[in-house]
Amino acid sequence: MDFIGMGLLVALFVVNALAIDFIYNEKYKRAGFLNIAALCLTVALAYNFKQMEDIMKVFLVLVIVAIAFFVLRFVLHQRKAKKTKIETQTGEEDENN
Repeated sequence: MDFIGMGLLVALFVVNALAIDFIYNEKYKRAGFLNIAALCLTVALAYNFKQMEDIMKVFLVLVIVAIAFFVLRFVLHQRKAKKTKIETQTGEEDENN
């Protein structure tokens, strides 16, 4: 049996339970610290079970999707700005004539 993995899992449970308790008692700085500790324990737990490669693949896909979203958003914003500029210039020419 893997005692390190079990210990990490129990520690993760305890840290999350304490974080929820601190949130309930309005001690947000302590809850934030415990949330960061929980994230570290999650990474250690994943590494212990050799799932880190799978997690990195998921993060890589999420990063690629986020980058594609922002690039698409930027391109659409540029097109809209260009279209608005052309319409504005056309409207000014019509007013001058």
